[in-house]
Amino acid sequence: MSPRSLPSALERPVVSFGRAEVQNKIWDTGQRLIGFHRNSLIRGNPRNRVNMPIPLDVRKKPTSLKVHLSTGKGVDITWADQHSSHYDFPYLRDSCPCAMCNDEREKKAKSGSAAPAVAVLPMFKPRVTAQAASPVGNYAIQIQFSDSHATGIFSFSHLREICPCEACAQEFRNPAAEPAG
Repeated sequence: MSPRSLPSALERPVVSFGRAEVQNKIWDTGQRLIGFHRNSLIRGNPRNRVNMPIPLDVRKKPTSLKVHLSTGKGVDITWADQHSSHYDFPYLRDSCPCAMCNDEREKKAKSGSAAPAVAVLPMFKPRVTAQAASPVGNYAIQIQFSDSHATGIFSFSHLREICPCEACAQEFRNPAAEPAG
């Protein structure tokens, strides 16, 4: 598709993947308007529809990320709003977002209400550490833990929401109290 095939009223088209995006308007190869950049209806062939990006919360974007594998201290993140978070590896392992861990937490929550009141001695578990960490795109990290668990992908958004500090707990985990009435 060449820029000449676009309507003449538009200036400086950017052509990519068979579509041209010009001034927040998206055209398919048949020159039909199929969408606007923000909150507009999309017309045209469904095959050519463009998924619009969801605006990201800037507070959930890290500016610095340090994974302390050799010392076992954990993960340190400085966020775009200059907030600093520290996550111990056992804390991250316990809050792993993978499907298996989520199912396990749900089962414990359901059986926790019907659990007997008998005190059970916990078995000894060695402290969980990280053996490796790798970036996942530019939105997450994946950690391989010492207990051989490596399926959890910790998105930066999830990490900010589970930040152990009180300020983040109030801001990201607790729903805002709505005034009654």
